[in-house]
Amino acid sequence: MGRKRLAITRIEDKSARQVTFCKRRNGLLNKAKALSVLCDSDVGVIIYSSTGKAYNYCSNNSLPRTIRRYFNYVESESSSGIGENGVQVDYSKYSEYITKDELLQMVERDLEDPSDDQHSIVDLALLESQIETALMQTRRAKINVHLDVISALQDEETTLEKQNNLFEQKLATKKVKKPSFDLNIVPDGYTTE
Repeated sequence: MGRKRLAITRIEDKSARQVTFCKRRNGLLNKAKALSVLCDSDVGVIIYSSTGKAYNYCSNNSLPRTIRRYFNYVESESSSGIGENGVQVDYSKYSEYITKDELLQMVERDLEDPSDDQHSIVDLALLESQIETALMQTRRAKINVHLDVISALQDEETTLEKQNNLFEQKLATKKVKKPSFDLNIVPDGYTTE
């Protein structure tokens, strides 16, 4: 008897959802490790839980480098205009996108407008693609900020380690003489009785 086929829908029970998340997260990370080892490929995985906690795996121990490599690849693909399978891709349609704030205002206005209950499929598809593009741009900017912060913190860590080593060397070269006190000496004017 085989396993029961699980419907891919949101699990309503919070504890069951958390258990499933942990198991599937670990399974995904194990698959990423196996892919990395078996195929000798660079693999990077980032997972955010519903509580906002981040989990990651990187086969080359440098997730920021892997993410930068990915963005460089995407940018080079978009600048060449050639997508997968050598097909020419028209990136000029992305030039018409407005800022994310204007897009959010437009979405809010369009979806809350009671006079126009019927949105065409084309309008909704265009709106969805604009939202997805704005979301990708926002995520890319967020990742770039995180990468810059990580790089700055790594530089600061290196600087602090160098300073610490320098202080340890100075401390080792200087033999600090500890002051000694004779507790048997009685100051003038005091008696021991």
